[in-house]
Amino acid sequence: MNALETRKAIQSLLNVTADGRIGPKTLQALNALVQAPDDQEWPLRAKEEASELPEPPFTYRGGMSIDCDGSPHAYHPDDKSGLDALANGGPKDDPYGYLLNPATKKPYIQGQDAPAFDDSSKGFYVSATTYERKEFPANDPRRYLNSETERFIVVPSKFRREAKGAVLGCKATVEYKGNVIETVVGDIGPRFGEASIAVARGLGINASGRHGGTDDGVTYRIYPGIAAEGYELHPA
Repeated sequence: MNALETRKAIQSLLNVTADGRIGPKTLQALNALVQAPDDQEWPLRAKEEASELPEPPFTYRGGMSIDCDGSPHAYHPDDKSGLDALANGGPKDDPYGYLLNPATKKPYIQGQDAPAFDDSSKGFYVSATTYERKEFPANDPRRYLNSETERFIVVPSKFRREAKGAVLGCKATVEYKGNVIETVVGDIGPRFGEASIAVARGLGINASGRHGGTDDGVTYRIYPGIAAEGYELHPA
């Protein structure tokens, strides 16, 4: 790619006339891009050179908060033993981080009215992710991605619906301080910038659901239409 083609490609990504000439409109678009806040609703779409992928990745830069959902130890009735606080699992009458038994309207408890992931998880709630393995019952912890062992990231529901090919099961990468690890799009949340315990541990970030994460320095890339190894694409 020569210099003219590079300028045209950049202009195309900025949604300005792709004539290869750097004029006021191009500079204005570049300035707006540089000044965009880290927590903007939509990620930047950047085409990587030498990429042979059918679509360029969606790229977001910001911080990381820890998503414990899916871990068999995420939430506990005493609100102390769990990896995360019950408040982070949503309202008690309509939680999104753990499941309610429709018969009792109370949380499923492993080892009581739900299977236990293992002996250490008995007494914990069944925590769910949006990505599901439907060969297991809805109240079985194995149905969901285990935040402690599986590397996944969270995307907003609007992004999942409207970004072509960016669905649950997509390949993604996360970069921090020069280290890059492969992940999967595995959960839906209110915003970008959340990842599983396993992702944080893999990058050397504090992985506590209660006081971990980092404010900035993290780059997320989502590869539309490409399934992460070991996962299936789940269209929105």
